[in-house]
Amino acid sequence: MPTAKVAVVPCAGRGTRLRPLSDTIPKPVLPLGERPALFHIVEEAIQAEISRVILVVPADPLLQRLAESALADVPVKVDFLTQKRPTGLGTAVSLACRYLASEGEERFLLQLPDVVRKPHALGALKVLQDIATESGHAALSLSSKFVSEASQHGVVEVRESGPLSAIKEVTNFIEKPRGYKSAKSDIFIAGGRYAFATEEILRALPESLLRDATEDCEVDLTFALDAAIAQGALLGVPSEDYADIGSWDGYREASAAHFKSLPKRKGHAGE
Repeated sequence: MPTAKVAVVPCAGRGTRLRPLSDTIPKPVLPLGERPALFHIVEEAIQAEISRVILVVPADPLLQRLAESALADVPVKVDFLTQKRPTGLGTAVSLACRYLASEGEERFLLQLPDVVRKPHALGALKVLQDIATESGHAALSLSSKFVSEASQHGVVEVRESGPLSAIKEVTNFIEKPRGYKSAKSDIFIAGGRYAFATEEILRALPESLLRDATEDCEVDLTFALDAAIAQGALLGVPSEDYADIGSWDGYREASAAHFKSLPKRKGHAGE
């Protein structure tokens, strides 16, 4: 299978978990250390050998202006697509896929901006890239850290496997379930990094489905993940290399870690 050369970052979400801060500063450009979160996300994509990044942004031009400034010195091409209404992650990804199909891009990586790699961590994006290329299947990162907060994340159930097996076969995906409980031991949270084939997403998210989407009835990524699961073609890779900056506690923790990782500088007051 061809290797993905494009990463998609959907940035048109409303950032409700970080209000009121996200009402004035778009979540993807919140500072983490010396750089905005979006810079760290694109940096990870570059290390996964991506040569082009597509940002799906809201109609309000503020985020695009801030993103252009934040990414002015990155060594990859950055394109912008506008999602006119915040009608869900599925809508944003489908919009990007239609653009990718017109450009002849067969595969892509997906990075959710709620999730940022921890300082000095390897991350899972390059691993997902390699697995998807070798197997031809879709793949996603998994985390066990936030299972107790299942209602805020997508729950992933995987096939029981031995402790030495790093790659899991995903058997079920449940989008932000309320009151989720399970006696199974192999339960994870969707980790915010994915590898997909463009055509698979277009089949799973047809335009007829998107036309009915509203802000109160969003289209999420579950349709695409369910389609891959039905074919036995969705693989998961556990990784705890990421921080969830979409919540106050997570953003506070990630900010502290990034500032702590910076080298100490000498200086005087007033300089």
